[in-house]
Amino acid sequence: MSSFDDLLQQAQGLQSSSLVSKELPTLNRNLQQLQDAATKLLTKNAPQASKENVDLQAVKLLGSRGLDAPRMDERLAGLHATKKFEQIPSAEKDIDLASYLRTAYENILVAAVKESRFSVQERCERVLWNQVDDDWEKQKEKILSTLGPDQSISDIVVERHNVSAGPMTMSGRSSLDSLEIGYAKQLYVYTEAILKGGHPDLIESFLATAVSTRNAVMLDIWQLIRAQTDIPNLSADLDLNSANSLAIQTKLLRKSVSYLELRYLEFMESLVSSHPALARRTGVPGPYQLILGYLNILLSPETTQIQFEDGNADGKPIWAVIFFSMRCSGLKEGLVGIGTSLNQVTEWVSYLREFAQEGQLGIKSESQLRGNYRKLSGHIRDPYKRAVLCILAKCDIRNPHREVTAAKTEDWLWLKLKLSYCNGELPEGQHSDKQLIGQLQDEITNQFGESHFRANEKPLLYFQILCLSLQFERAIDFLWRIERLRSHAIHLAISLTEINLVRVTSTTQASFLTSTPTGLQINLARMIKVYTRKFLTTDPREAIQYMFLLRGMKGDGEDLFVKSLAEMVWESREYELLLGSLAPDGVRKHGLIEKFHKESISDVINQVARRSENQGLVIDAIKLFDLAGNHHKVLELLNNSMSQLITSTQGQRETDKQQTIQYAYSLADRFKQTGHNATREKCATFYLLLDLNQFYENLKLGHFDISLEIMERLDIFPLKQEVTVDSSISKFHTLEEEVRRCVPDTIIATMISIHNLFKQTQQLISQSAVPSNQQLRQDNLLLQEKARKLVTYAGMLPYKLTGDMSARLVQLETGMT
Repeated sequence: MSSFDDLLQQAQGLQSSSLVSKELPTLNRNLQQLQDAATKLLTKNAPQASKENVDLQAVKLLGSRGLDAPRMDERLAGLHATKKFEQIPSAEKDIDLASYLRTAYENILVAAVKESRFSVQERCERVLWNQVDDDWEKQKEKILSTLGPDQSISDIVVERHNVSAGPMTMSGRSSLDSLEIGYAKQLYVYTEAILKGGHPDLIESFLATAVSTRNAVMLDIWQLIRAQTDIPNLSADLDLNSANSLAIQTKLLRKSVSYLELRYLEFMESLVSSHPALARRTGVPGPYQLILGYLNILLSPETTQIQFEDGNADGKPIWAVIFFSMRCSGLKEGLVGIGTSLNQVTEWVSYLREFAQEGQLGIKSESQLRGNYRKLSGHIRDPYKRAVLCILAKCDIRNPHREVTAAKTEDWLWLKLKLSYCNGELPEGQHSDKQLIGQLQDEITNQFGESHFRANEKPLLYFQILCLSLQFERAIDFLWRIERLRSHAIHLAISLTEINLVRVTSTTQASFLTSTPTGLQINLARMIKVYTRKFLTTDPREAIQYMFLLRGMKGDGEDLFVKSLAEMVWESREYELLLGSLAPDGVRKHGLIEKFHKESISDVINQVARRSENQGLVIDAIKLFDLAGNHHKVLELLNNSMSQLITSTQGQRETDKQQTIQYAYSLADRFKQTGHNATREKCATFYLLLDLNQFYENLKLGHFDISLEIMERLDIFPLKQEVTVDSSISKFHTLEEEVRRCVPDTIIATMISIHNLFKQTQQLISQSAVPSNQQLRQDNLLLQEKARKLVTYAGMLPYKLTGDMSARLVQLETGMT
């Protein structure tokens, strides 16, 4: 090995031989300079060297895995990004087993994700369209039920639903809002009292709810109805022929006028109290001083150009004082306050005092005043005097009196009501210059209409106008057509129907408001049906309370209460809650309906059961007929259903089969304990089908000996030695159709049992000792005989077997050799 000195000499020799020119001096570098030069050279050449090194290492790596690195760029150029789940290409033949398995695994994952995505998308679309269809069906029902005789399709506003907002189901939650719950609670108290023999005031109950809820709209509605119906002896027990009675019309008309007068008195008090400086009230507080204070505000010199007549009373125009005394129902107090100033109107004082005492003039006084008014009407300049005289004599009905009504609807209506007579109050031939309440009603609804009173903007005002003019049916219909006021409309209809102020139609197919020769009628049954539809499933207890209100009503020849109950039970499907149930011992537990109409519960159950049967809901129909005690119908449906299910091999019907068979066994146990009212034939068929089910169950479990024993015991087929084929064919004609339907499949099933028993015996023969072979062989001969007789029976059967069944039967029989 060379020493360090030898290496040094060799290096110096190399250095000397590398010199290019002898003239140039030799360059000597120290260690620091050599390090700097090496670093500079490394920095200059490192990137290229590094890249080459990396490429070299990559080629080595890919080559070790069987990949051609130089062609990799070409293969990568063909790749592109995609948003779809595409199948991964299969591995090439030259790729190893690990790569192939990895590719197959990835393909399986991609296929699973793709299938799952398509499944979720399809399910979401199905749910979406089901929801859309359901919403549209509800909208169609709402449109058709809302559409009245005088309403066009363009008037209907269709609600928009956001199907993506919130959960799709409302299970466990009430569909009633707080206002509707308040109404329902009062109705529950009312129905409970009715069932106990009482007759509470339903209007007063609803008014109490309005006060407690502090709902302004509800309070205004029921305060008005309470004021109009606050009449002694006005109850459902009296046959007053509703609002057509002259006595009731007169009282209702006076109540309407009194309501408007009371409202105006409250308005005057509010105005005077809020402007004490302008009112300048003096003296003892009372109606007369209130009127004077109000006139100080109303008739200031700067705001009035009215020509007053016949002097003043306490500094105010005397006719204005009299008019506003009448307007706030204080004519008596007004005349007392005026006192000696009445001497200025001496010729009219007797009429005023008679009107204040009786509420209207007698026939003689009215006729005299009419004559005097005709003579002086052209000379009267004071609008208050003209209005007072017209009210006293109920004349000059075409004069609008705009100066005193100030274009206010309530003032106009009050004046019109004061000038009106009740229908039937005037003798024939005296209607020319007098106004009946019917003429006023026609003027409000037909001449003016909803647009004149801006009913869309002020629905409550128009409702008040209709009620105060004794058009209760139109008022209810108007509120009903406004979705947010519908709950008020239905309860208003209920309360007024209970006291005979509105009449209901005799057919449920009519529109909500129907015009008849005797007057308007509302379709209360249809209203209740539409109103309760939204909470039938969530609040069935409350829905029954509304159905109870139809008690005693007939429509289209049917009891509306029973019909409505049946429809409610059908739509809610709450059979056990509403109709009750049967205990295992046959004792019937009562449902909610029992309390309201015990006599008709059987009719309700039978109606729902028949509808379930028609809709194909056999299990529901069977249980309902059983609940109604109609055992003959129960066995008829149950036998027909069992005959189709016990031989069925389709998996999707397995659930129906289990439910039907389970109910059949429980029914059989109950019939043995408590008896039944079905016919003997139906009952025999029922038990025979149960035995056939036992046969199929044992066959399914592989108990061929038990299944064959059951068939021999049933004696349907010629399986016993003493039974001939001809006798079995004769017996076939005596079987019920439900059993005959099962015969072809049962023949094949019986042959399968015989065939499997034969094979099992053959196997035992081959394995058993010689002494027992004889008995086993004898058993097989009997099985072969049964198979031959069964094939013969199938050939003679009036029911023609299908080609597949015949081939299968012959195949099984041939295999027993």
